[in-house]
Amino acid sequence: MATAMLNARIWYHDQALSTQLNAVALDYSAEELDATVLTDTTRTRAGGIKDAQAAIAGFWNSPEDKALFDAIGLNKPLLIAEGPTVGNVAYGMVAIDGQWSLKGEHGDLLGFEITLNSGNNGPLVRGQLAFASQISSSGNGTALNLGLVGAGQRVYSGLHVTQFDGTSLDVVIQSDGLEAFPSSLNRITFTQATGLTSQWSSLAGPIANDFWWRVNYTFVGTNVTFAVFIGVL
Repeated sequence: MATAMLNARIWYHDQALSTQLNAVALDYSAEELDATVLTDTTRTRAGGIKDAQAAIAGFWNSPEDKALFDAIGLNKPLLIAEGPTVGNVAYGMVAIDGQWSLKGEHGDLLGFEITLNSGNNGPLVRGQLAFASQISSSGNGTALNLGLVGAGQRVYSGLHVTQFDGTSLDVVIQSDGLEAFPSSLNRITFTQATGLTSQWSSLAGPIANDFWWRVNYTFVGTNVTFAVFIGVL
């Protein structure tokens, strides 16, 4: 079934960019290595190193532009979600801001484009949007059934704090075997945030018995806006 892209959400580092963007592309590929030997009658290939690249484009706005311009050459978390609802399919990775372009002609709206390539801290991960809200107190996010984290797999999570009026924000990724979280365990603990920031972390499997995952947060202050990605690969 075709899906219209009407309400996608994109975060890069400490910026929520959706209100400035009008185009996004995400490419995931693997090198095709020639494995043909003398006895083959058809060329044989093997999968090699994987690569990911995102291109986002939109309308220039000074605050966002400064953040993206200053991030050139840096590795920061990227989150692309199909929509704003917790549980929506999302993609996360650490990406290097590799190219910044300013575009426009006389009389047109000034536009920009940046190219983000897979960076220095892991692969492109398909998962879910686990949290995306402004809050003013402590609490828990929605329980998500992400399945077990098997041997050889990792659970990955990215945090994007895009608005901050307070003293501190502590975010923890928890898991449990039951949706009600009667015996939750802390699996990933992000460094305490005291302003705009982004972080990326992961934990190696296997993690037995726990299908359910959620965001737990402790906030001191007036209000804060943040988004969280969780995925298993």
